Amino acid sequence: YFPALRCQCPELTRNDELLCMLILLNQGTDEIALALGISRASVNSGRSRIRKKLGLGKDESLEAYLQNIRK
Repeated sequence: YFPALRCQCPELTRNDELLCMLILLNQGTDEIALALGISRASVNSGRSRIRKKLGLGKDESLEAYLQNIRK
Protein backbone atom coordinates (compact mmCIF):
# COMPACT_ATOMS: atom_id res chain seq x y z
CA TYR A 1 0.00 0.00 0.00
CA PHE A 2 2.70 2.50 0.92
CA PRO A 3 4.49 2.35 -2.46
CA ALA A 4 1.22 3.24 -4.20
CA LEU A 5 0.54 6.02 -1.68
CA ARG A 6 4.08 7.39 -2.11
CA CYS A 7 3.62 7.32 -5.89
CA GLN A 8 0.41 9.35 -5.55
CA CYS A 9 1.91 11.85 -3.14
CA PRO A 10 5.69 11.65 -2.59
CA GLU A 11 5.71 14.66 -0.24
CA LEU A 12 3.87 12.78 2.53
CA THR A 13 5.97 12.35 5.66
CA ARG A 14 6.24 9.09 7.59
CA ASN A 15 3.84 10.51 10.18
CA ASP A 16 1.39 11.39 7.39
CA GLU A 17 1.67 7.82 6.11
CA LEU A 18 1.01 6.44 9.59
CA LEU A 19 -2.07 8.63 9.92
CA CYS A 20 -3.25 7.46 6.48
CA MET A 21 -2.82 3.84 7.56
CA LEU A 22 -4.91 4.39 10.70
CA ILE A 23 -7.59 6.19 8.69
CA LEU A 24 -7.59 3.33 6.19
CA LEU A 25 -8.11 0.92 9.10
CA ASN A 26 -11.30 2.85 9.95
CA GLN A 27 -9.92 4.25 13.20
CA GLY A 28 -11.81 7.26 14.53
CA THR A 29 -10.24 10.51 15.65
CA ASP A 30 -10.23 9.48 19.33
CA GLU A 31 -8.68 6.09 18.54
CA ILE A 32 -5.98 7.66 16.36
CA ALA A 33 -5.20 10.27 19.02
CA LEU A 34 -4.85 7.56 21.66
CA ALA A 35 -2.71 5.33 19.44
CA LEU A 36 -0.34 8.14 18.49
CA GLY A 37 -0.34 9.90 21.85
CA ILE A 38 -1.53 13.18 20.36
CA SER A 39 -4.56 15.40 20.79
CA ARG A 40 -7.76 15.27 18.74
CA ALA A 41 -6.82 18.68 17.34
CA SER A 42 -3.49 17.29 16.14
CA VAL A 43 -5.27 14.42 14.39
CA ASN A 44 -7.60 16.89 12.68
CA SER A 45 -4.65 19.09 11.69
CA GLY A 46 -2.91 16.04 10.27
CA ARG A 47 -5.97 15.10 8.23
CA SER A 48 -6.17 18.65 6.91
CA ARG A 49 -2.47 18.66 6.01
CA ILE A 50 -2.81 15.35 4.15
CA ARG A 51 -5.92 16.53 2.28
CA LYS A 52 -4.00 19.62 1.16
CA LYS A 53 -1.00 17.56 0.03
CA LEU A 54 -3.30 15.23 -1.93
CA GLY A 55 -5.16 18.16 -3.47
CA LEU A 56 -8.56 17.06 -2.15
CA GLY A 57 -11.45 19.50 -2.09
CA LYS A 58 -13.78 19.98 0.86
CA ASP A 59 -16.42 17.79 -0.78
CA GLU A 60 -14.01 14.88 -1.36
CA SER A 61 -13.61 12.10 1.19
CA LEU A 62 -10.09 11.40 2.44
CA GLU A 63 -11.17 7.93 3.52
CA ALA A 64 -12.57 7.10 0.07
CA TYR A 65 -9.43 8.46 -1.62
CA LEU A 66 -7.19 6.28 0.55
CA GLN A 67 -9.34 3.20 -0.06
CA ASN A 68 -9.17 3.74 -3.82
CA ILE A 69 -5.37 3.76 -3.73
CA ARG A 70 -5.48 0.25 -2.28
CA LYS A 71 -7.50 -1.10 -5.21
